[in-house]
Amino acid sequence: MTLQQTINRVMPKVRTSYKPGQSGNLKGRPPKGYSITEMIKVMMKANPEAKKKIASQVMKKAMKGDLTASKLLLSYMDGNPVSTLELSGPDGKPLEIEARAVYTPLQLKIISEGYADGLKKALEIKSEK
Repeated sequence: MTLQQTINRVMPKVRTSYKPGQSGNLKGRPPKGYSITEMIKVMMKANPEAKKKIASQVMKKAMKGDLTASKLLLSYMDGNPVSTLELSGPDGKPLEIEARAVYTPLQLKIISEGYADGLKKALEIKSEK
C-alpha cells in the first residue's frame, strides 16, 4: 500500500459546501478596528487646541526637571540618535564563518571521480531517477 493510499484510508476526502475557486469567507475581511494611535489622531483633529495644551504641559514638566518629558521633547525635536551594531570575533578580529554544502552519496561519488561539471552532472543524474 502506497503512502497516498494509506492517507486516503485514514483521512477520507470530505465534501464541503464550497465550490473550487470560491472563497470560504463570503462576507469578506472584517473591518479593521481602531488602534489607540488612530483614535488619538481623530481626537486631535476634532480639537486642534489639544495639541498646544499637551505640548505646553510636556514643556513645563521638562523645564521642572522631568527626565521623561525632556527625553520626549528631544526625541521629537532632534530625533533619536542613530544606533549602530558591529559584529566581530575575539579581540575585534573579523568573524570566521565556515560554509558547508550537503551532497547525496551519488553526488559525492561523481564529484570525487573528477568530472569537470561534477555537481551539474550529479544533479542531472538525480533528476533522471
